[in-house]
Amino acid sequence: HLFHDVPPSAHTTCTQATTTTTLFEAAVRYENFFVRADVLRRHHDTNTLSLIEIKAKSWDSAKVVQGDNPMVGKRGGIKSAFLPYIHDVAFQKMVIEGAYPQYRGRVKAYLMMPDKSKRTAISNLNGLVGDTMGGDAEAMKQIVQAHDDEDLSALVDVTQLAEDVIYDELTFPGSIGESFVEVAEQWAAYANTLAENEEPLHIGPPPIGSHCKSCEYRLKSGSGKENRNLMSGFDVCWKEATGLKPVALRPGAAVIDLWNGSKKDLTHLIASGKYRLSDLTNEDLGFTDDGIEIKRGKKPTNGFTRSRRQLFQASRLGTSSTDGRDKAATDDEDERLLSKLTIPKLKDQLRMLKLKVGGRKADLIDRLLKHRRDSSPSGSLTSARGIPTNPLAPTSGNEGASAPPYILDAKYLRNEMNRWQY
Repeated sequence: HLFHDVPPSAHTTCTQATTTTTLFEAAVRYENFFVRADVLRRHHDTNTLSLIEIKAKSWDSAKVVQGDNPMVGKRGGIKSAFLPYIHDVAFQKMVIEGAYPQYRGRVKAYLMMPDKSKRTAISNLNGLVGDTMGGDAEAMKQIVQAHDDEDLSALVDVTQLAEDVIYDELTFPGSIGESFVEVAEQWAAYANTLAENEEPLHIGPPPIGSHCKSCEYRLKSGSGKENRNLMSGFDVCWKEATGLKPVALRPGAAVIDLWNGSKKDLTHLIASGKYRLSDLTNEDLGFTDDGIEIKRGKKPTNGFTRSRRQLFQASRLGTSSTDGRDKAATDDEDERLLSKLTIPKLKDQLRMLKLKVGGRKADLIDRLLKHRRDSSPSGSLTSARGIPTNPLAPTSGNEGASAPPYILDAKYLRNEMNRWQY
């Protein structure tokens, strides 16, 4: 009924029947594409279409400056906060114009969003929405009344932005310069040629990189789903690209989990085949083999530089360095560290190591020290645990150097480990 002058059905709402026809949830199919537009309106007098996509993202019309578009950044690109919405409505516009070529160039695209600059007389209107979802009929009545009395939405024309997206190059990890239409056609062709139980086709391995830090398909640490046999989308990509099992790239173990890792650093490490934190060496993190920091960054108030914090994180997952101290010195330091722990904390460590927890505090410390000597190849509890070593301690190359020992307070270490969930 939208494109033919016939009486509308019960599912079609006509406003000013001779000039405008409006469809809600209008379904349109074109070749391998299918869309369901929130609102599609035909203007009979101008022979144009209005495509309206309704979004929950707020809009502030009070900040709209004459001749300026708050959706566009200073360099002319669409701001990332609005880009997914523009992609959405651009795809719908592309499909509708393909299905009805007589309207090509005559489809206006809009985003309808709540306008937070407008005021309402209804108290706690946002809370009423939740009540309505719970089946509260009175809340629904108040919302309908508010809608009838005042329009709290903003209808924003995004036609030009949608056309820019459709005809310009689509940039994404692994893109090779195709347009929005070309990429959509490729993906639709792949999706429509799958046989039963066949995996989706793609060209080459997934382009993993620093952008994977924000992957929405990666399981979160502590979600309770990490031990399942099913793989997440993140696991599928990284397994194919690296050949590693998902357990090796669990949350907190992949190189993209490096604390405050820059895009440049992560890109270089991944290109070098360093996919796990345990793959990193002292040199990768800006240290010599002796634990001396090559290039010191800005030092935060807690005394840890960015590089040293990264070394501390990576060391707990398999890397370690030595600082040239003799066995007696390391024994004394390890004992000092352990002596600062309370008896319950010492017992917790013993339980994790499945060792006997009975006895006095001195017995607990001796038991932990003995376990370190028997199991640690480096002979140091701090090295075995990956605690960063003293960058100023005397080594074979600087025996004359005098500097205080680099001893990390046990309480501070516990707080740091709890803070970063090690």
